[in-house]
Amino acid sequence: MLRKRRNTIIFLIGLIVLVYFLFLKMTDSHNQSDLSVELEKRLSELKVEVVASDEALAKLEAQVVSLEKGEQLPEAVDDNKPIVISGNRVTKEQKAYDLATFSSSGQVCSLSEAPQPKTDVQMYNVIDSISFDDVDGGVWKQGYPIKVQDSQWTPEKPLKVFLIPHSHDDPGWLKTFDGYYSAQVKNILDNMVLKLRQHERMKFIYAEISFFSTWWKSATEEQKESVKRYISEGRFELVTGGWVMPDEAAAHYWAMLDQLIEGHSWIRDNLGPNVVPRSGWSIDPFGHSSTMPYILRQSGLRNMLVQRIHYSVKKYLSINKFLEFNWRQTWDSVGSTDILCHMMPFYSYDVPHTCGPDPKICCQFDFQRLPGSRLNCPWRKAPQPITDANVHERAATLLDQYRKKSSLYKSNVVLIPLGDDFRYDTPGEWDKQYTNYDKLFTYMNGKSEWNVKAQFATLSDYFNELRKESGDPELSGASLAGFPTLSGDFFTYADRADHYWSGYFTSRPFYKHWDRHLESTLRSSEIIFSLAQAKAHHNHINTFQSKELYEKLTYARRSLGLFQHHDGITGTAKTFVVADYSERMLRGWKSAHEVIKESAQLLLSDSSAVEQEVFDVDWLKDVEDVLETRRLISLSSGQRKELVIYNSSPHQRQEVVRVWVSRVPISVYDVTLQAVECQVSPYFDTETVVSNNKFKLSFLAKVPALGMVTYSLEASETNPCTIATVTYYNHRDSVANDGVFNPTVDTGDKLTIHNDQLEVELSTSSGMLLSMTDRKSNEQHPLEMSFIKYKSSKAKDHAGGAYLFIPTGSSQSVLQSRPLMRVIKGNLFHEVHTMTSLVEHTVRIVNTPGPESLGLEVVNIDTITVSGRHRLWYAAIFCRERSGKF
Repeated sequence: MLRKRRNTIIFLIGLIVLVYFLFLKMTDSHNQSDLSVELEKRLSELKVEVVASDEALAKLEAQVVSLEKGEQLPEAVDDNKPIVISGNRVTKEQKAYDLATFSSSGQVCSLSEAPQPKTDVQMYNVIDSISFDDVDGGVWKQGYPIKVQDSQWTPEKPLKVFLIPHSHDDPGWLKTFDGYYSAQVKNILDNMVLKLRQHERMKFIYAEISFFSTWWKSATEEQKESVKRYISEGRFELVTGGWVMPDEAAAHYWAMLDQLIEGHSWIRDNLGPNVVPRSGWSIDPFGHSSTMPYILRQSGLRNMLVQRIHYSVKKYLSINKFLEFNWRQTWDSVGSTDILCHMMPFYSYDVPHTCGPDPKICCQFDFQRLPGSRLNCPWRKAPQPITDANVHERAATLLDQYRKKSSLYKSNVVLIPLGDDFRYDTPGEWDKQYTNYDKLFTYMNGKSEWNVKAQFATLSDYFNELRKESGDPELSGASLAGFPTLSGDFFTYADRADHYWSGYFTSRPFYKHWDRHLESTLRSSEIIFSLAQAKAHHNHINTFQSKELYEKLTYARRSLGLFQHHDGITGTAKTFVVADYSERMLRGWKSAHEVIKESAQLLLSDSSAVEQEVFDVDWLKDVEDVLETRRLISLSSGQRKELVIYNSSPHQRQEVVRVWVSRVPISVYDVTLQAVECQVSPYFDTETVVSNNKFKLSFLAKVPALGMVTYSLEASETNPCTIATVTYYNHRDSVANDGVFNPTVDTGDKLTIHNDQLEVELSTSSGMLLSMTDRKSNEQHPLEMSFIKYKSSKAKDHAGGAYLFIPTGSSQSVLQSRPLMRVIKGNLFHEVHTMTSLVEHTVRIVNTPGPESLGLEVVNIDTITVSGRHRLWYAAIFCRERSGKF
C-alpha cells in the first residue's frame, strides 16, 4: 500500500504495549518541523497510581468533548520546544492549544497505609482451614445430608421459589459462533418471542449479547417490539449484558471490561437507555476472580451470581450459610465496592443439580428429558408428565428438594435455575417445561399448609425479593445488611476429586499472546481515533471518514470481545473453533491498523483536509496461526527515512525502540538533528548464521504522554550506531567473519551481562540464570530457572487435557547439557540467547535511564514441531507445564 507523493513515503509501525511508531517522510532536508504532539504536557508527571491517572484521563475526555463542540480552550505557550496539538504543527514562536491545563493532584498511593478491610470471610484463610478431604456426602456427593422441618416455614414467612428459565449459549466451543447461531441460537430466540406470547406466566433470561445482537439484525419489527414489551413487563431480562460470559483467569481485566462496555453499548443503542442490566450471571467460567465483581459494581450492577467454585469451598460456605455474601475488594475498608453475590451450591448449573441436593430426583423435573426426548436421565429414572393423578406426589417430592436447598441460605427466598447448554431450541421444550411446572406451581400454591409460593421469574425478580425480605425494601444499595462480607477470589476450581482446572491457564499460549497483541493495538487505535475525531470536528474537516473508521473499531472490539468467552481465551474450544476466533481477531487487528493509519494521517496533516499520503504498519501478519513479524526498513546508501513515534499512554515514556533495517552503517537523529544513542544487533537466519541484509536497530526514544516525536534514520557513516559484539558459547563448529559483527567463541563455564545497575550471571553448562547482583550495594541474589515437562495422565476419567492439569510421575528436565548460547553486547543492552531443542530462551538487560534498567526481560519462543494431527495439542501442553513451573 505504498504510494509516492512528492518523493515521499509514509509508514506506520507498531511496537510494545500501547506505543506505535510511524515512518513520516523520506526527504533529503534536515529542516523538518518538530512533530512532537504533546497533548498532555503535565500528564507525563502523573504517578503510576490508578486514582491519579483516572482523574487526569477524565479531565482529558472532558476537554476532548469541548474540542468536538468547537469550544476554545485556554491558550498556553511553551517557550522551550515546539509542540503539535491534534496534528497542527506549531513552531516555538507560535501559540497552541494546551490540553494539559491540569496536573497530577499530588496524591500518592496510600493503600499500604489504609486500614485493612474487615470481612467475615477472607478466602486466603478459608483455603488454609479446609481439609479438602472429599468425603462422600450421600445424595449430595460433595456435601452432606440435609434435613429440614416443615415448621421452618409459616404463613407469615413462606418459602418463596423463583424458577428462572435460561439457556447457556457458548459463542464457540464444539462449534463456531456462526455454527451455533444457525443451528440452535436463532431457534432459541425465535421461540422465546413466540412462547412468551403464548405462555403469559413464563419468563426467560439471556446473557450473551454477541448472539442476541446477531439475532436482532434479522429479527422482524414485530419480534423486536415483542422483546421490548417483554422487557418492560419484566418477563425477559438481559443479565450481565456483556458481549460474552468471559473467562476470569486468562483474560486481561481491560478486555473483560471492554466486552462489557460493548454489550451495554449495544443494549443502550438498540433497546433504549432505560434497559440497563442490574444483575450478573456467570455460571460457566472455570473459577471466579475478584476482578469481575469490581467491574460489575463499577458498571452499575447491584447483584451477581456465580457457579464454578471448588466443591470443598462450596461445602464450607454452605455449612456456615455464607453462600450469599457481599463481595468486597481486598483493599476496601468501608464497603464501597460491595456487590451482593449468590453462589450456586451444587455440582453444575444443569437441571439435575439446581433444584436441590439430590440430582436423581431433580433430573425427574427436567421435562425436556421426558421419555422419547433426545435427552435422558443417567440415574435411569425418567421424568413423568404432570397429571391430576400424580401432581400431589410430584409436587411434594419437588418441594422437599426446594426446602433442602433453601436451608443452605439465610433467607426464605430460593433461586432455582431451569436450563442448560443451548436449551429451549425447540417449541416443544418450551411447552413441556411451562405446562408441567405451571401445574406443579398451581398445586403447590393452592396447598396453604405447605407454606410455599412458587413462580416463574427472572434473575432480578429473585434479587429484588431477597432484598425486600432482608430489609432493603427500597432496593437502594449494592450490599445487603445481614449478609456476610467476603474478600478474595475462587481459584483454583475443581469440580470433583483432584480435577483441578488449571490446565487452561496456559493452554494454547500462542492465542493468549495474540489476544494481548490485539488488545494493545485496539486501545491505541481508539485513543488516536478520538484525537483525530476531535481535530476533525474542531477544524471542520469533512473528509475524515469517522463513521467508517468507527465501524472498523467496533469490529475489532467485538472480535476481541468474542475471544474473551470462557471457551475462547482459555484454549478449551475445538481446534477449528479456535482458528475461527483467530481469523476474526486478525481481521479486527487489520481494521484497528486502518483506523490508526487514517487517524495519524489527519493528525499529521497541515491543511484542513486529509492528505493523500499512506501509512503502513511495522507489524506484519497475514495468516492467523503464525507469529507476527516486522517490516524491513529498506535504505540505500545516504538515504534518510523518518519515524514518528506515537505514545498512546497517559504518561511520558522513555524506552528502547527496536526496528529492522536493511543495511549498516546507520545513524539515528532526533528532531533537533542531534545524534541519538543507538545499537545494531544481528538478525540470525539460523542459529549461527548472521543475515547480511537484515539488522536489528535499537535506539532510545523519549515520547510525551499522548504524543508524537520524530526520529530520523540515515544510512551513513556519520555518527554510526554502535555495532554489538557477538560471542558464542558451546559452539562446536568454526565461526566465519561476516564483515560486520565478526563473532567470537568463548569456552568459559560462566558468563555475565550487566548494566550500570545490575550484573547477571548465567551458567554455560545449563544455559540458565545463576544470580543477579545489585552493583550499587554489591548484594547478590541467587536465581534458578529451568524448563521441565510432565507426562499427562491418561487414566480413564482421570486424564489431563486442555482444562485439567493432571500429571503422572515426576517432572523431567527438557534442558540439554551445554546448549548453544549467543551473547550480544552493546551500549544499549546485553542479551543472551540459549538455544535448546524446544525453546529459544532470551535474557535481556538494558542500559538506559529509568526503571527499564532495574530488571530482567525474559522471552521464550517455543520451537516445537510435532507431526500428525495432535501437533497443536502437544505444543499447548508443553507450554502450559513449563509456564506453570515458573
